[in-house]
Amino acid sequence: MHVHKTILFTGLILGMAYGAVSGVVFDANTDEPLVGTSVFVKGTFVGTTTNDQGAYSLEAATGDVLVVAYIGYKTQEVTVGDGVSELDIALEIDVLQQDAVVVTGLATTVKRRNAANAVAVVSGEDLVNAPTQTLDQALSGQFAGVNIRRNSGAPGGGVNVNLRGSSTLTGSTQPLYVIDGVIVNNDANQSGVDVITKATGAGSERPQGQPTNRIGDINPNDVESIEVLKGASAAAMYGAKASNGVIIINTKRGKGGKTKFNFSTRTGSSSLLQKMGHRVFETYAEAEEQFGADIASLGNDANGNWAGNDFDYEEILYGEEGKLTEHTLSAIGGNERTQFYIGSQYMDEGGIIVNTGYKKLSGRINVSHRFSEKAKLSVSTNLIRSEADRGVTGNDNTNMTYGFSIGFTPSFVNIQDTDGDGEFPDNPTNPSNPLETAAYFVNNELTHRALGSLTFDYNLFKKANQSFNFLAVGGADFYNQENEVFIPAFLQIEEANDEPGQSVMTTTD
Repeated sequence: MHVHKTILFTGLILGMAYGAVSGVVFDANTDEPLVGTSVFVKGTFVGTTTNDQGAYSLEAATGDVLVVAYIGYKTQEVTVGDGVSELDIALEIDVLQQDAVVVTGLATTVKRRNAANAVAVVSGEDLVNAPTQTLDQALSGQFAGVNIRRNSGAPGGGVNVNLRGSSTLTGSTQPLYVIDGVIVNNDANQSGVDVITKATGAGSERPQGQPTNRIGDINPNDVESIEVLKGASAAAMYGAKASNGVIIINTKRGKGGKTKFNFSTRTGSSSLLQKMGHRVFETYAEAEEQFGADIASLGNDANGNWAGNDFDYEEILYGEEGKLTEHTLSAIGGNERTQFYIGSQYMDEGGIIVNTGYKKLSGRINVSHRFSEKAKLSVSTNLIRSEADRGVTGNDNTNMTYGFSIGFTPSFVNIQDTDGDGEFPDNPTNPSNPLETAAYFVNNELTHRALGSLTFDYNLFKKANQSFNFLAVGGADFYNQENEVFIPAFLQIEEANDEPGQSVMTTTD
């Protein structure tokens, strides 16, 4: 099941007929679908990204202009016509400017045309405009040849990033990440869900435990630019550890002049865009034909008095309003010698499933001081606290996953907590009651992280067209991730699997 997220920002809209607009974005020359293309309504923050078939769907009104953007291709603007519900869009390749300067992350800058391989660059402004909540998700659709797949649709769920051309049977295909010249950790840590679901990743990049990536801790609002290096360009600067490519992240720096403050807030919501649907049983005979003669135990009169129940369990389970609230505050300023940038972020995102959500609080201070015309010192610090509740939505071998259980639950069976006392009836057609599991299953992740870097730059020799600098770069990356996975013994799924309740606690440093 694919869950598409649409971020809707508050505003007053009058006299417009809204409807779903969907289609496919593809390469105009090859007809290949473009995965991760950004599609949003111009002048708003309503947007989405294309899935692995290049398909998109969002809400738009007649006369709205859809902006379709994918790095390496020319951006298109398409107007939604009256009564139009399907728009397929072809993008043409755009030749990048050859004289752009690329920051390699190792104290050097090169002309793009002199790099051994193509170098893709995206500005921080492009990332902030993307309707996503974490930095790794914001990369989707920003770079040609970068494939990004989500490990989980839950808030705060991790993603899998692959640069085209990287491959391995059992090893990691994740690129190397460099922030302000320092290599940082991007481990994908398992939560412990696999222990309970009896599933295993077996060395896969997309294990069923749906691990998160630590690069998602970074606040997209703090990013000045991102570069992607592949092939010989990456290997020449970072060696064998860059065999899967390098993603270089440069954070914002201070500027001389009067201090400028910037505060922004946004709110939105997520919802299930398309349901798989369910069969409606109109008569007792239809149900008997499907489930056999003994269906009295399923909550209906065996003498033929049909209750006529029709419970839409997709709507019930995935019907929460995933509210999003984000506040950011930053200050930038300084004088001729000392410049600073201070940034902070608070985010609270609810999930569309009960008891799921994601919260993050982060703060950054970047300071640069020039001692003389030759010597300069730059210091960066970043503190992050995040907490995620993701439930259990991946594949498993115990019938525990919500979507699997719903598929085996007929719509005329009532498995809800009708009395509101927290007690759910057993599911008579499946060993798991998905509503009960969603209400009591705990899959919590708490992360504390501290990032720091220090750069000392001293110019030894400089002429009109030549420069020789001594550069010293140091950094630290500390994080603590605590995962708690718990399922109580009284749940139907635990009794069916003959389990006395299970708890998994993991700590990663």
